[in-house]
Amino acid sequence: MDVLTSNDDLSFDLPYPPSVNRIWRSSTKATTGKVHLAPSYVKWRDAAGVLLMTHRGWMQRRILGSFSAYLALCPPKGHPRGDLDNRIKAVLDFLERSTIISTDRHCQLVCAYWVERALAPEGCRVVVKPWGPQTVNQVLREAAERMEATQT
Repeated sequence: MDVLTSNDDLSFDLPYPPSVNRIWRSSTKATTGKVHLAPSYVKWRDAAGVLLMTHRGWMQRRILGSFSAYLALCPPKGHPRGDLDNRIKAVLDFLERSTIISTDRHCQLVCAYWVERALAPEGCRVVVKPWGPQTVNQVLREAAERMEATQT
């Protein structure tokens, strides 16, 4: 599946992201009230970093301003489990941490959808596009065309 439409787009695979409900954990001591990253999230983040390193050229094509993100997700067992929107936060945070984007505050559009394993072999295919002078209608039309293409 080639989802690139211009040289400015970034496309790569990541492992299936954890739910936002699984990113943070409370301290075991009730008196401290501190939270920390869940070990499972840290493990996912490390695995995502390893996969990202296999993609050539991403370091030269970072997006500093507004962007849109398209997430094609395929759960490990092949069927959707949980809420689709709970998977977005981990991916956007990873993009920021990896300096692919400068900050997730610049996200203008997120399109997330379930796909078959062949379309997201590692669990999550990500396409990040600069948000430029194109109209919102054009972006939404392209997103609808991508979703339609993945369903055929």
